[in-house]
Amino acid sequence: MAFRVDFTELAAEDLESISKFIAEDNPAAAARVCRGLYELALSLATNPFIGRITPEYSDPTIRDISQGSYRIVYLVDERLQRVGILRFWHGARGFLPG
Repeated sequence: MAFRVDFTELAAEDLESISKFIAEDNPAAAARVCRGLYELALSLATNPFIGRITPEYSDPTIRDISQGSYRIVYLVDERLQRVGILRFWHGARGFLPG
């Protein structure tokens, strides 16, 4: 059974910021990158434990998966069979805030 995938408001804002930043130089690339990140996030419904445990938190329920320079940080709730997308994070931004 697939998990439900939900996006936090902060994650949605991250994706919008990524799109706007890339679109300044290349709107087609912005659409391609954001679509890829969104689709990867949705794919967590069928395999939520594919990502590693996020080192900044050392909590086995908070995981991340990378695509290019971006990390998708998410929370797995096995009991509710839910994946909560917390952040889309660019590696150049350094570590996630605590």
